Amino acid sequence: MFPVMNPWMFVNPDLTRWMPLGAPFQLPLSGDVIQDINPVTSWLSPNLEINFAGKPDVEKDIVANIASYGRQLGVVIPALLQALGDVDSPEVEKLRTLAGDIEAAKHKHKIRQAETLKQGLLSLKETDPEAFRSLLESVADQKD
Repeated sequence: MFPVMNPWMFVNPDLTRWMPLGAPFQLPLSGDVIQDINPVTSWLSPNLEINFAGKPDVEKDIVANIASYGRQLGVVIPALLQALGDVDSPEVEKLRTLAGDIEAAKHKHKIRQAETLKQGLLSLKETDPEAFRSLLESVADQKD
């Protein structure tokens, strides 16, 4: 008889005597398990792959290295609205509303970011005044 690393994986005649159903089953965590393990989880943030052109590698390269979908729309929407000028239709009005909503969302995030930065600076000032002064000086010395 050959050595068995996991005796529950195979039918072992010594064990089947006392098992009422025989051994056509496997105990939990004892059998062959084939499972794809994907380290990228999407529990909180789904990964969307939009592929209209049929070339996912090209789409990924463009979005990652040239311009995100948001940046692309940030160029297209204003150009389209400028080209449309004073055209008045429900579709153009929806586009104008969309552009306004996008700008409002950007503004809201800028305000939130500024508030977070302010709270961090006030906390640093309270806990380490010297580091706070040093940081302000280094920021003031930065050139645009």
